[in-house]
Amino acid sequence: MRRFALPGFSLTELLVVIAVLAVLSALVLSALPGVRERGKRSACRGNLRQWSLGLHLYGADNQDLLPEGRIPLRTAVYLPLVPTHGARALASYAGSSNILDCPNVRPMLLSSNEWRWPYERDSLQLGYLYLGGRGPNRWEATGGPVTSAWVSPARLSGDPQATLVADLTYAAPCVSRIVAAHGRTGFVVRTSRLSQRDAPGYVAEVLAVAGGANVARLDGSVEWRERRQLRWYRGAYEGPMDNTVCMAAW
Repeated sequence: MRRFALPGFSLTELLVVIAVLAVLSALVLSALPGVRERGKRSACRGNLRQWSLGLHLYGADNQDLLPEGRIPLRTAVYLPLVPTHGARALASYAGSSNILDCPNVRPMLLSSNEWRWPYERDSLQLGYLYLGGRGPNRWEATGGPVTSAWVSPARLSGDPQATLVADLTYAAPCVSRIVAAHGRTGFVVRTSRLSQRDAPGYVAEVLAVAGGANVARLDGSVEWRERRQLRWYRGAYEGPMDNTVCMAAW
């Protein structure tokens, strides 16, 4: 009987195919975190648009004023914190407390009281930097790396281009912590080993991991700012050494 050879793959060909599939799988898996992060950035922009709507509704009911961001009975002002009553007002007008947290940051805030309520229950940390109602009216630059001044909006009728809400992107030497709500592949929070007075070092650590930040202006517009577009501001109002307490970027 005559034998006929059936077509098939050699061992070498099978190994080549397996290697190609392994490379393709690695490429797909490496791209997934970046894809997810881009989706979170889009969700953040949606949140900030809802913020803007809620803040304008609040102002319409409260003589053009914005919700208070400064914690009563405290002389120090720390941007990541807001008064509890202010957060309730924001949630009520925004329609949900979920809106007040960046999707990347919310799991951390929900899982840790030390993050949500680092001090007394009269204040809490939101998943964004709320810059309204902070006072004093002008936050001066405190020297490198903080070279930009900013004004805390108090009324809706203020400068329409003023930044009102921004992603959590800050360095807090007072607790040896750096935070970037939107790193290149997601939320980044790290403990730094730098000395409290090494403010430039803390800023460099944030910029090394941050992808950028969403910001919302007083006029309701929202935009994404790349890392190279971020500027550094005073993030606390305690005294001449504010750079050793908190520096924020938007």
